[in-house]
Formats: sequence, C-alpha cells, structure tokens
Amino acid sequence: MELKEKVLVKVVSLVLLLGFIASIDAGLFTPCCKICYCTETDPPRCTCLDVNEQCHRACINCVCSASYPPKCRCMDVTTECYEPC
Repeated sequence: MELKEKVLVKVVSLVLLLGFIASIDAGLFTPCCKICYCTETDPPRCTCLDVNEQCHRACINCVCSASYPPKCRCMDVTTECYEPC
C-alpha cells in the first residue's frame, strides 16, 4: 500500500471508532428514559424506572446494586419525563 492509502485507512478507522464510542456514551451524557412513570398530581412527579449498568451523568441520586454487573437506577423525581432512549 502507498502511504496515502495507509493514512486514509487509519483516518477512516478512527472516524468509525469515534462514531461507535459516541453512540455508546450518548445515553450517559443525555438523560433519556425508556420506562417513565408520572403521578396525576399538579405538578406531576415523574421517575424513570429504567435499570442500567450505570446512571446518566445528569442523575443526582443514583442507586446501584452490589451485583456484577451492577444494576443502577436513577431515583431523581422530576416534573416531566426525559426523552425516550
């Protein structure tokens, strides 16, 4: 392979790797919730019932089990649900 081809292959590989990493961490940076429950009060009190290996970074009250892998749930109460994951 010529030097240009080798550099191109490395650049494309790096871009693909960065895209893959970004897709994995997207849920950790942006709060989202698959299963959300809200009370019928005014204002509503909403909580996410999702269980993951870790909570998203916006979570203030993260509770994790002592299992491996850990099972974590964000116990924050908000006035609306996060966007669906």
